[in-house]
Amino acid sequence: MRHLLALLASVIAAVALWAARAPEALAQEGPATLVADRVEVLADDRLVAEGSVEVYHGVRRLTAPRIVYDRALGRIFIEGPAVLTEGDAMTLVASEADLDDRLRSGILRGAELTLARALRIRAEEAERARLDGLTRTRLSRAAASSCRVCDDGPPLWEIRARTVDHDTLSRRLYFRDAQLRVAGVPILWMPYLSVPDPTLKRAPGLLRPRFLITTAGGAGLEFGYFQPLGRSRDLTLYPFVGDTGAQRLRLRYREAFAWGMLNIDGALARKDATSGVRGYAELTTGAPLPRGFRLDLAARATGQGAILRDWGISDAERLEVESTLSRTNRLGTTSARVLSWRSTRTGPAGIERDRGLVLGTGSELRRWLRLPGDAGRIDAALQANFDRSDAQSSGTTSLARAGLAAEALGCPAEPMLDMLEAGLRAARPHRPDWVIAIGGGAALDLGKALAALIPAAGGPLDHLEVVGRGLPLGADPLPLIAIPTTAGTGSEATRNAVIGLPDHGRKVSLRDDRMMPRIALVDPELMAGCPPAVTLASGLDAIVQLIEPLIGRRATPFSDALARAALGPALAALKRLTEAEDPAARATMAWAALAGGIALTNGGLGAVHGLAGVIGGRSGGAHGAICGTLLGPVLEMNRALGGAATIARIDEVCAAIAATFGGAATDAPRTLADWARAQGLPDLGALGLDPADLAGVARDALGSSSMQGNPVMPDEAALRAAMAAA
Repeated sequence: MRHLLALLASVIAAVALWAARAPEALAQEGPATLVADRVEVLADDRLVAEGSVEVYHGVRRLTAPRIVYDRALGRIFIEGPAVLTEGDAMTLVASEADLDDRLRSGILRGAELTLARALRIRAEEAERARLDGLTRTRLSRAAASSCRVCDDGPPLWEIRARTVDHDTLSRRLYFRDAQLRVAGVPILWMPYLSVPDPTLKRAPGLLRPRFLITTAGGAGLEFGYFQPLGRSRDLTLYPFVGDTGAQRLRLRYREAFAWGMLNIDGALARKDATSGVRGYAELTTGAPLPRGFRLDLAARATGQGAILRDWGISDAERLEVESTLSRTNRLGTTSARVLSWRSTRTGPAGIERDRGLVLGTGSELRRWLRLPGDAGRIDAALQANFDRSDAQSSGTTSLARAGLAAEALGCPAEPMLDMLEAGLRAARPHRPDWVIAIGGGAALDLGKALAALIPAAGGPLDHLEVVGRGLPLGADPLPLIAIPTTAGTGSEATRNAVIGLPDHGRKVSLRDDRMMPRIALVDPELMAGCPPAVTLASGLDAIVQLIEPLIGRRATPFSDALARAALGPALAALKRLTEAEDPAARATMAWAALAGGIALTNGGLGAVHGLAGVIGGRSGGAHGAICGTLLGPVLEMNRALGGAATIARIDEVCAAIAATFGGAATDAPRTLADWARAQGLPDLGALGLDPADLAGVARDALGSSSMQGNPVMPDEAALRAAMAAA
């Protein structure tokens, strides 16, 4: 037994070293874990691991059908396909590998290296060796591109090279005998090329040039050069030379402080050598103040406003200086601001057409003073303006004017057990007749739970599923009006409320058919201007809630009809909203969320929500972001495990994804995941999930009610693999 343990420890440590950036990383991150269907020690001192072999070490994961460790030869033989992933930073695939027991040198055949899900390097052979005093991976007869490889033609661009060296310490790529091809046609040869790999976010160097046509400068090229000035500062210069001899230099300086960011943008320009130099400057910054206040400042100034349009810098109609003082608490955000402006357009006499000063509070009053440039008088005006971040204050006032008494309760985050209990203590003494829930899915869920439990004799744990007693409600819930302000959970059309229990590390439902809202007011205008991160996360949640009822084992003709009709338009609308604010796209997403809520009520959910409920309870991450991150990997898992009927439905979903985001339908789950990541969707690690918790999450998720609707019942290993890929 001691001999077996020694061999096992050796192969685990050796494989982990392959994954590590440097030998020191192994000591810092602790031991690795090897999982296999079979592990055998042969008489000739070889250890053989076979069948779904997985090696975990920190954020790194290696999978292969078979690994053989020969201690006498000091060699490790890996039979592929072997896949090594290092979070989102790197994926290395090889058909087979022959490496030394320190994995510092060896050969990998049929290799493909993917960096930051952005750059793919395919090679006939990869060699891991000590080069120039550093451990590098050398790929021979390689082709690098960020374009997807299609069967029907070459990628849009690629760089082919005799060798490509990847230095994981400096995070750079070194191409030798490099050839740039566009649509398969060679256009440029370089004997040597060195570039940062996509995982290096702040490397000094030239940026991609842009061709510009401007009114003042004519046609020309703008180049960019980025220079880090330390860990918290950087400077970017953009020189431009036009065909008329015009010159312009733009610059951007950024610095991060403990209290916030400072951004300075500016430009100097002149039409020719005899003309004067014109310029502009723009500054934005913000800092927290005591007692929850925050001060933000944004200012743009120029000698002549026309420089912005004439030189293609901005189409802004006004040069503004704005100072905002705000405070956010559980009741919302209240702000006060001072805004002054000067028009960038001039009249016949060269006098600015409009100058002004605005003084206002974000709660209910705005005043402005108009200061015409050609007169000495001051015109004053008064305007009532309600622009609180929530509708609570004005809504409560409106109810009071209608003769109705109202008690306002806030929902600052996803509802937890303590928040629900505090809401019950505050609401029950008022003996309300109705509950009105306004906000995102969290606010609607809290409203539904309060409406259900205010008349109940017991507390939440008497009625919650899984961790509670799960007792039916003894009294009818109060009637509920649900008014969603995000397009995500579809909670306005479901009969359950999700409540988090941090002490138990999971989220569970309070469920009853009578919890369906009496009235749902779905108005897309209430969702206009929703922050991009919230729009993305909630929109992906809505899409998940169309997909899971469609492919799940509880699908019905009714849920199928709703999901099929809404899925394609929802994908297109979400993509549109990441590009620009669009009322039509907001309306489509509002319908998609409502349809998803009705579909899941009738057709159930699946593994995405089964995992998300446990992950959210353990990590505190946002529900929509967790669902969006899991969607692609879980689709791939279900397609790998499902039968013909399941695969047919998943292919239908993948075709809809490909129709919106391009690429082959077989690649649709990865295409959607890559697009969401490019929009800023965090991975599970950034959302707070510890890789050490994967096994526990998988185990708990198998017992969730949502998991029972998944088209196939995965095992713990399949769920761990899906989470690792997310």
